[in-house]
Amino acid sequence: MLPSTASAVGVIAACEASLRRLGTDQLDLYLLHWPGRHPLVETVASFESLRQSGAIRYWGVSNFDVDDLEELVAIPGGDAAQVN
Repeated sequence: MLPSTASAVGVIAACEASLRRLGTDQLDLYLLHWPGRHPLVETVASFESLRQSGAIRYWGVSNFDVDDLEELVAIPGGDAAQVN
């Protein structure tokens, strides 16, 4: 997922669009490719919502620096992230 779609609503919409394009009802892993302008706490909440609904099994991040990862794990649920 691109950081431009990492808002609370954008995460859900982007995932739903990916599911439709792929013709499936669940993704094994949904990644935020790098940090962006949206608050990470919103992104994590939406990832967790998708996970709880069964749309994704796991979520994660890639291309995060150490300070970004520290911010992530400080967010409730942020320690569940898969990291690339």
